[in-house]
Amino acid sequence: MKSLTLISFLTLFFICNSYGQGQLNELGLSEKLKRSYSSKLLDSIVGYYYSSVDDSINYCKHEYLYNSAGREIQYIRYRTAWDSNVWEPVFKEEHNYDLDEDQVVIISSIWNLEEDNWKESNKQEWKYDLNGNQVLCKRYYWNFYDNNWCGSNKWESKYDSTGNQVWLISYYWNYDENDWGELYKREWKYDSDGKQVLYIGNNWNPVIKVWVGDDKTECSYDSAGNQILSIDFNWDYEKRDWKLDYRLEWKYDSTMNGFSCFGCNWNSKMEKWVEDQKSENCCDSTGQLRTLIKYNWNSETNDWVGHDKIECSYDSNGNELLNMTLIWESDINDWVGVYKYECNYDSDGRKILKANYKWSKQINGWVGDMNNNLNKYEWEFDSDNDLISECLYEWNREINNWIFSTRSIYYYKSTSSIFNDPIDIDIKIFPNPTSGIINITGLTEPAEVKLYSIQGQLFKSEHQVESSIDISDLPNGVYILSISVKDNVTVKKTIIRR
Repeated sequence: MKSLTLISFLTLFFICNSYGQGQLNELGLSEKLKRSYSSKLLDSIVGYYYSSVDDSINYCKHEYLYNSAGREIQYIRYRTAWDSNVWEPVFKEEHNYDLDEDQVVIISSIWNLEEDNWKESNKQEWKYDLNGNQVLCKRYYWNFYDNNWCGSNKWESKYDSTGNQVWLISYYWNYDENDWGELYKREWKYDSDGKQVLYIGNNWNPVIKVWVGDDKTECSYDSAGNQILSIDFNWDYEKRDWKLDYRLEWKYDSTMNGFSCFGCNWNSKMEKWVEDQKSENCCDSTGQLRTLIKYNWNSETNDWVGHDKIECSYDSNGNELLNMTLIWESDINDWVGVYKYECNYDSDGRKILKANYKWSKQINGWVGDMNNNLNKYEWEFDSDNDLISECLYEWNREINNWIFSTRSIYYYKSTSSIFNDPIDIDIKIFPNPTSGIINITGLTEPAEVKLYSIQGQLFKSEHQVESSIDISDLPNGVYILSISVKDNVTVKKTIIRR
């Protein structure tokens, strides 16, 4: 194996400290989904650095533990010690949940090399209303001098009966008063269709101890529910009233596959709206973005001038193949590429490659750039659709091509190793995809059924389900179905498609 330089290894330490989450986001997967709602729970991720195609060194590892319900209760990140090939702890998270499986506490710790033990660093606490909405969040940091938790910030929130957030108040920890101090407040109002029609932001004035206006937005919609107008206001401290600031106006074509958005600034001296920006959006018949062009208003020529443009293309299954950003070069009077990414998919529609580039004027071509996280990724999946391998390639300027850099191997716990006496594997759901009704077979008694988004958000929870569940009120997409009988849980993936 080739030896690593100190600089290379320190670079790996930095990568290790941020490893896993960011690269999962590149794939478009949810870390919460992969840990908690996949068909198999994630046991560990081991990262290898390759000094050549054949020589590698393990440099980073992530380990996960779960409770009997399959919820993550511990996460530990390791790195390889510089002077040995031994795993060295770096960071730890511990999770606690209430009886409804809502997360209520996360405690983060860092490994103290001198004392050879864990030291608390941060803590977060949550509370929920009866509908599962987060209504309180508190953040603390550990004070090493007082050996105690100290307040950092918190927010309180309230929701209406339909689940829309109606207000949020943010606080900071006031050390002088040793108590929480108000910081800002946000309020929202909605129409009968649940569309946001008003937003008001206020800041707390600690001198006169009252809320003072900051910004406000009023929105309106057409009969089809499309937003057509948004007007922003700022607070005038002298007049103690709202003053006009910015306006956005949307116009749609007859097919609803495209629209234009016009932005204007309010000129208080002229007392009229003045053009500022414009965007033109074109989508295909399925609603997927094809082009988005933004313009700026040139007050000297009284005309729109191109600013930037996005172009997208897709395969026959609707998977994005190309996303390119261009800017307008007035010197050559044409669009010039800036950034792009390209993707490939397997026969099951799973993304297996993503390559990120920027345009280089020096070589007049597309290049990668590690400094800006413009790398290439390749992924492999098992037969259960779980990620098992992730490879990262970095751009080599000498050869102007990608070189193999790191590989992460994903290891999973089987369902039977997590849940006690798992439900019989004969439990099945159909149809899948479904247009609204999911039938469940194989239940020996009524079950509790929960439906999650792929981001882990709980959309539906029903008790005493005997044979079917109606999800026709949810939009098209991929969901995770959790079926529980007593302490036994099985997980299925379902698709809503109409």
